[in-house]
Amino acid sequence: MMVSTRRTRGLRRHSRGERGFSLLEVVLAVVALAQIGGPDVRSVVLSASGRDSAEYLATATEGARGMADRIEVTPIDDLFARFGKDGTDGPSFDVPGLPGKDQGTITLVTDETSKDADLGMSIGMPRDLDGDGKVDSTDVTATARVLPVIVTVTWTGRGQPEQTLRLPIVVVR
Repeated sequence: MMVSTRRTRGLRRHSRGERGFSLLEVVLAVVALAQIGGPDVRSVVLSASGRDSAEYLATATEGARGMADRIEVTPIDDLFARFGKDGTDGPSFDVPGLPGKDQGTITLVTDETSKDADLGMSIGMPRDLDGDGKVDSTDVTATARVLPVIVTVTWTGRGQPEQTLRLPIVVVR
């Protein structure tokens, strides 16, 4: 018995005995599944990315708080020798659990005339840091009685923009 095939618009017609899916059926099935499952796939991806962001934020907060605790127990006269630019610990630090290296920085604010806007956060600057009743000294390294310190942690998570956490503290003589 001969089976005749006839071309219709470039597609070959199969007899009822042949099995399989046409390309059109496969494409329609994929489109339908994407429409039904698309939001679920996106929510799983966003949920995983949100979980990573929350974990990184918790790790950054813990790292910044740990460094702030170390700074707060350091006598004000030793802060520069320990956390200054040429200090033994230096002004940068790693936060275990965050991607990259040297994610943390320590800013010792020694200029009484600095403004909050210049520092990027509201910490009550400018203000008298050396107790002389004036706000005019640009370097209170040797005379500071009050020293604002900003602990900053910066990281970039998987597929996320750069994130920054800034923690201000004040060390008093």
